[in-house]
Amino acid sequence: MIKDWCKAVGNEGNFCGHTARKTFVRVQYDEFGTSLPVLMTILNHSSERITLGYMGRLTEDVEQAYSNAI
Repeated sequence: MIKDWCKAVGNEGNFCGHTARKTFVRVQYDEFGTSLPVLMTILNHSSERITLGYMGRLTEDVEQAYSNAI
């Protein structure tokens, strides 16, 4: 279904339900400031580290902390 929607609007990438799940969580975190405990519950993750890694934010957060320290 998601692949069909993407094709209908001209997006020819590899999109699936998992893509939508990750996008939803990233938007909640980045745009709306949804807390990690809430996102952990939504995703059924056992730790903030897992959730940050899932969103691809763990590396960015570590790099930013390092940059701020020097």
